[in-house]
Amino acid sequence: MVTPSWILFDVGVVLLDWPASSHDVAKRLKVPDEVLFSELKKIAYKMNIGEISPIEGWAIILNNLGSEVSAIEIIKSWSSPSYWHNDSLKLLKELSRNTNIALLTNSWLGLRQSIANNELPAELKLVKRIFDSSEIGLVKPDPAIYKFVEHDLDVPVSEIFLIDDDERNVKVALERGWQSYHYYMGPDKGKKSNNELRQLLNKK
Repeated sequence: MVTPSWILFDVGVVLLDWPASSHDVAKRLKVPDEVLFSELKKIAYKMNIGEISPIEGWAIILNNLGSEVSAIEIIKSWSSPSYWHNDSLKLLKELSRNTNIALLTNSWLGLRQSIANNELPAELKLVKRIFDSSEIGLVKPDPAIYKFVEHDLDVPVSEIFLIDDDERNVKVALERGWQSYHYYMGPDKGKKSNNELRQLLNKK
């Protein structure tokens, strides 16, 4: 394999335990998980492309659910440090010793500001580029966001390695000539996937 000059991590599932945080948010709002996701699905795309802010989006969701919990409170709790996968963060730190690390994520969490404000795990300070859909206005698996990344990194596409849990995102990456790994969280919280990546990328 070509040695990657950039390794791009997806965030939800790969680094952040999105299912667990989602479940806890639903529990806090006293609604079933599927009800929360149904409401989130109606508005998430607009937040993901930055058409509306997370506060605006969550105000709508919370109003629809009849909740008096504040939008800011929900947004902060969703990405609380306790939900980040320790072994995945350890992998990111290991890989950063020899390779440039970036994030490529469909997100409305405001990751850049949260990292700058030291609100998220310290390992994320090692990230050199943040490709956040809410800033770019594009989402995976739209090839346009991959083109945006290629233009920004300005390296041969074969030197870009994407780690993502969504098979659709992996497929487009491979079609564009990137290297990619289809991440599976599983009951072991991703340790099997992380160890396979350690072996594949020859980083101990």
